[in-house]
Parts: sequence; C-alpha cells; structure tokens
Amino acid sequence: MTSPSLTSSTAEPKENKLLRKEISDKQFEVKAAQHTFDTARAELRELRREESASRGLEPAFIGTSDLITIIEDLLLTESPISKAFRSHEIRESKCKKWTDRTIRYGVNKKSFSEATDALLNKGNTQIKLMKDYNVLDIKSIVKSDSYSAGLNKLKKQLKVTLMLKDKDDQLAAKDKTISDKDIEIKRLNDELLRNKGEDWKSRAIELMKSGTKKSDIAKLVGKGRTTVSTYLNQPEVKCLTE
Repeated sequence: MTSPSLTSSTAEPKENKLLRKEISDKQFEVKAAQHTFDTARAELRELRREESASRGLEPAFIGTSDLITIIEDLLLTESPISKAFRSHEIRESKCKKWTDRTIRYGVNKKSFSEATDALLNKGNTQIKLMKDYNVLDIKSIVKSDSYSAGLNKLKKQLKVTLMLKDKDDQLAAKDKTISDKDIEIKRLNDELLRNKGEDWKSRAIELMKSGTKKSDIAKLVGKGRTTVSTYLNQPEVKCLTE
C-alpha cells in the first residue's frame, strides 16, 4: 500500500495545473489571433486587387526576383523605399502604378527570406556585414504590415551595422597608432642605451688628453682598469689622445 507521504510528494500541485492551463489557453489565443491577422491580410490584398481591377489596372505582384533587385539597390544607395520601387518599376517595365500598389503589401516571409539568402549567396557586402554583426533581423521585417515599413527596418538595421563597423575601425586605427608609438619608443630607448654605452669612451679620451692616469680614468668613468686600458691602447684611439 502506498504511504500518504509518498502520494503527496509525487502529486502535481493544483497551482501548477492551473498555470499550465493558463499557458495553454494563451497559446490558443495567440494562434487564433495570428490566424485572424493572416486572414485579414489576405482579404486586404484581395480587396486591393479588386480595387485595381475596378479601375482597369493589371494585377500587380512583387516576387523574389523583384525583391532581390530592390533590396540590393536600396542597401547600396540608401535611397527612399518609394524611389527604389519606382526605379525598379521603370527598369522592369512593370504595370501601371505598380509601385503605389505593391509597396503597401504585407511582407511575404517566403519571398523575403529567399531574396536575402540569394543576396548572401551573391556575396552582397551589406547583407553579409549585417549578418556578421548579428544585426540582420528578418523575423522583425516580415512581421511588417507593408514593404515600405519592412524595408525601412532593413535600412535602420544597415545604419546600426555601419555605425558598429565604424566604431571597430576607429578602435583598430587607435590600436595601430598605439602599437606604432610603442615601437618608436622602444627604438629611441635602444638608441639612448647605445649612446649611453659610448659616453664613457668619449669621457676617457678627454681625461687621457688632460693627463689623468688610466687607473683614475677607470674610477671616473665607472669601468674596470683593464677595459679602459684596452680601449685607450687601440691605435685609432691612441692617436686621439696624443
């Protein structure tokens, strides 16, 4: 028979069950809200298509290839979103009012992800830099209500990335300056030490010229008598003291 103490220790507290139920209910609410949002977005796109059709306009779409070109142009020139769309519209001979209609679309997650992946594979400098600095946030962009809002987020992410790179470049330049100064300081110190090592010789020659004994010269220059005698007896030095 199971003891009462064992039963009470293994049973899940009532508070935990209530908390799990609250979490489960909230997850259901989030999923329902997301479904409602996705449905509303799809209905909005359909209404815009119907509006365009009622005005005799051709269907306007923005695909992965369009996004690749627009994003590449946008990041390179940092131009306004509308200008990047307009340039693409003209360059690709898009249908009438293509920019005004597509720029308001909610960002398509699949197309946008494919576009950024393609740019990375092409070696796009800006996208790669944003990813290297962990600033590129596609999840935030694709949640935007329009391409105008989403791509503006992308531009801000690029701005942050460039500021971080500029900071790193300045620090690197500062480190190089400090390193160069350290090298120059060492060079000058080495030179001073070499000069200091030669000073006693000049002093010994002057003392020899004045008639000072070699034993006294050794004491005055702080060197051994043998060292001083050997130096002063060198032919090239001896001629300077006579």
